[in-house]
Amino acid sequence: DNDFWRSVRRGSIYAQKELETLGAKVTYVPFYAWGTVYEEINELMDKMLLEDYDGYALPGFMLDNVAEKMKRAIELGKKVYSFNCAPKSMEYCTAVFQPDVADGAIAAAKVLDRSLKRKGRIVVLEGGRDVSVNAIRSDSFQEYLKKSGGSKVTEVLHVDYDGDAIYKQVTEYLKAHDDVDGMFLTTGRPIEVAKAIEDSKKKVKLVVFDHSDEIFQYIKKGIIVGAIGQDPFGQGYDPIVWMYNCTVTGRELPSANMKCRSTVVDRNNVDSLVET
Repeated sequence: DNDFWRSVRRGSIYAQKELETLGAKVTYVPFYAWGTVYEEINELMDKMLLEDYDGYALPGFMLDNVAEKMKRAIELGKKVYSFNCAPKSMEYCTAVFQPDVADGAIAAAKVLDRSLKRKGRIVVLEGGRDVSVNAIRSDSFQEYLKKSGGSKVTEVLHVDYDGDAIYKQVTEYLKAHDDVDGMFLTTGRPIEVAKAIEDSKKKVKLVVFDHSDEIFQYIKKGIIVGAIGQDPFGQGYDPIVWMYNCTVTGRELPSANMKCRSTVVDRNNVDSLVET
């Protein structure tokens, strides 16, 4: 439902088409409604475990909701890869493909701290901590700033994932607080947060995750001062191709924790990424 996941899909479909030429069957399953996704994934895995798949790749936060089914898959000799983030336990996962979540948060802290000349007052907009990525990003960001002695985190605001809800939360917060210089968003919905800041007319600088044309436009406006990329195309592509290679060769992955590359876009390099 946003540019990040659409790019994950592109990576998955590219791998699917590539491997079809080698005789592999790759099934891509999209989910559209967060309200019913966990019910859907459980029903789907009941069916897929009865079919002749050699392995499965799911986002870590989805994997947690089908843990018993994935344990069964591993017992049957199948591979279970997590991507985007790690599940709560490796009991039901054989490998993880993810960016270095802590390093990404530290990169975000450095960008925002530097843009505030190391003396800003920052609010962390924290998504649900039941998703490990949000917890790690928030904690790593705060720990880095605390140790660095620069800008200060003055509050952690727990935010909703829904676009309209997060826009309203940030808008109301900015109306009630004049002591905010910067914001760090751990979860999705960067455009809604950037728009809330823009509409507030306040000079608050924002750091977010993911890359899109809309995010790049807000970087050019000076509202978003840094966007940390997580190679979504690779997150969709790499687990599938590695699973195929390991299946046909009988070899193991180089590591059970495979890292995706991270990139930072800010005002210094955004012009090279925006089509004119």
